[in-house]
Amino acid sequence: YAYEANYTTGLRILDIKNVAQGELSEAGFFDTYPENDEAVMTSAWSAFPFYKSGVVAISMDRQKARSRRNQTESGLSGCF
Repeated sequence: YAYEANYTTGLRILDIKNVAQGELSEAGFFDTYPENDEAVMTSAWSAFPFYKSGVVAISMDRQKARSRRNQTESGLSGCF
């Protein structure tokens, strides 16, 4: 999986298992700025998915850092 901090659209978790075939799909997300999805430099700046617990930390601008543990339909565990 690839973890992408994408400003106002928040954390995106991408399934990269078929990236060599040109396929990329979203496995999960966590919207850190639900007010809008404008292309501005605010909210999620980076993601740290390397905790043994499966928690993903998100560093953000203008807001407190967030972390959350959930699970996608595919069984991926992390913060979204």
